Amino acid sequence: MRSRRILLASILASALVATGCLKDVVKEATQTIGELMTVRNALQKRFGDEVSVNVNSNGHQSSLTVTFINSALNDKTRDERRPHS
Repeated sequence: MRSRRILLASILASALVATGCLKDVVKEATQTIGELMTVRNALQKRFGDEVSVNVNSNGHQSSLTVTFINSALNDKTRDERRPHS
């Protein structure tokens, strides 16, 4: 009976720790999504086109992909697409 209580207490403690870690992961993901939406909205406002923004991360490297969907920019040359300061 005592070993069963220890097992149940261990499972409960592990679940609580996992829940705490999951909470941090969800919080970080929500913040990242909010930041991506800010970038997306700024690009849409600047160029007037539908934009998709995505981040891929493997822990060591991250890459940001921006895709302009059905954009008039696709008909322009690379130099014409380059923003002018």
